[in-house]
Amino acid sequence: MSTKLFVGLKINGVWFKYANVIPIKGGGLAVLDGADNTGGARLLNLIKKSVISFANEAGEEHILTDMDYMNMYIADAWKIAREAMKKINGKENLIFSEFFYCDVCSSRGNEKYTEVKEDWDDLIEQGLIDAIYLEESEEPYYWTELPLGIEIASLKTLTGGTFNRIKRELITIGKTIKLQKNKWASETEANSIFATWDASIIEVEGMGEREFNMFVRRNPSGSFCKQYLVYQEDQDAMSVSEDDFKVGIVAYDRSITCKHCHNEIGGYLDFTNFFQSLLPKKSVRKR
Repeated sequence: MSTKLFVGLKINGVWFKYANVIPIKGGGLAVLDGADNTGGARLLNLIKKSVISFANEAGEEHILTDMDYMNMYIADAWKIAREAMKKINGKENLIFSEFFYCDVCSSRGNEKYTEVKEDWDDLIEQGLIDAIYLEESEEPYYWTELPLGIEIASLKTLTGGTFNRIKRELITIGKTIKLQKNKWASETEANSIFATWDASIIEVEGMGEREFNMFVRRNPSGSFCKQYLVYQEDQDAMSVSEDDFKVGIVAYDRSITCKHCHNEIGGYLDFTNFFQSLLPKKSVRKR
C-alpha cells in the first residue's frame, strides 16, 4: 500500500507524492551500519533502504536518484522512516520514548523530564495533533516579510540596499545533514537557529544572483542571518512565517503534563529515541 507524502517531489513539472515503503533487508542493524551516526545520516540510510521510487496520482513511478534522496523534504523523510520502522518492528503502531523538559520545576543540575509513550497516528486520528499535507497547487516555498529589513552596504562591484522580502523553502534531508555537520551551528542555540534560517533562504527580493551568492551563500562571516538580521522585529518575523507555513506533523497543541509538578509542558515531538528500537531485542528466558 502506498504512503501518501506530505510534500513529495516535483519532477519535470509533475508531482510525485506517493512512496511504496518496502521491508528492509538486513533488519534494523542495516540502518545502523554506517560511519555517520547523526540523525540525518541515519534517516537517509533508512530511507534509501526502504524506498526506491515515488509515484504520481496516475500511478506512474519515478526511480529515485541520489540527488532525489537529498532533495527530499524532511517532513516526508520522517513519514517514510516511521512507516519503515513499523515494518522492521512488525507492528502497525510505532511507539517510542519521548522525554519532555519542564522549565517550571527544573533547576540547574536538577532537570526534570516526563517520559511519554504515545502513537502519533492515534493522536492524529483523535484530532489531538495535526497532519498537514501540501496541496498539488501549492509549492514548498513561502515568503517572509521583514518589518525593518536587511541593510547591506555596496562593496566595489556588489550592489547593496535594503531588503524586506525573503523567499524560503522547507528544509530538505540534504540540508539537515549539512546542518548537523556544521560545527559553528552546534556551538550555541542562537547559531543553530541562524544556520537553519540561512539554509531555508532561496531568494532575497531585489537582490541579484551574484549578490545573493556572495552575501547569502558565501557570506564571509559564516552566517547571513546572524550578520544582517539585527532587529528583534525581523527575527520574530522569521520565526512567525516559519510557524505559519507548517507541513507534516504539527504538535503545537499537544497536551503533556509534567509528572513532577503537573504543569502543562507539551507542544512538540521528540525524535531523540526514534532509532532506539532498531537494536536487537533481548530475549526473555522463561524460568
